[in-house]
Amino acid sequence: NQTGGLGGEMRGSLYRVYVAADVYGWYKVGGVAGQKDNGATDITFVGTVVSEPQSGSEYRAGGIFGDFNGNSGTSSNLVVNATITAIFGPTYNRAGGLIGSLKDQTIKDSSFTGTVSCAKQCGGIAGVVDSNSNFDNVSTSGTVTGLNGTGGIVGLYNSGTAVAEYLNNVNNQANITGTDSVGGLIGKGTGNSDTLLLTIKGGSRNS
Repeated sequence: NQTGGLGGEMRGSLYRVYVAADVYGWYKVGGVAGQKDNGATDITFVGTVVSEPQSGSEYRAGGIFGDFNGNSGTSSNLVVNATITAIFGPTYNRAGGLIGSLKDQTIKDSSFTGTVSCAKQCGGIAGVVDSNSNFDNVSTSGTVTGLNGTGGIVGLYNSGTAVAEYLNNVNNQANITGTDSVGGLIGKGTGNSDTLLLTIKGGSRNS
């Protein structure tokens, strides 16, 4: 269920890793790890990541990690040059240039170059972002293509708690293509005024 170029499921902090690979799986698929808990620093991936779903599964594909629960930490210097593909399937896609699905983590000083494609929830940095996750000094270039919830930085920004989340100094130079809920930085944000407190500072986009 978890597939990665270095490991399927990894816990604890990760430092100074370089992976060049073509990674194929069907549920949680990452260039480095399919499932990751806790932070990561100085991580580079070059290659391709493909997630092909099975019936009834919600699948996640990312250049670094498919599914990433950071436990309120910070990850920095994540660099990806790759093609990320979540093949259209029966339920939700979660595909991102760095992370498929992200929770409780700050990503800083990181970049993605390449192509991300899926049906729903596709982002140049992360496909889906849950509560208490932030981005500081991140950039994307290349192409992001999806149908619903497609963004240059984040496909779906999903806030479940009253935490002030932010995009600070983010730069999207990728070409964004989609049919519904498409944005240069964020494809779609959920929550109401009490739960989605999102600040964008110094952001730029190309779409």
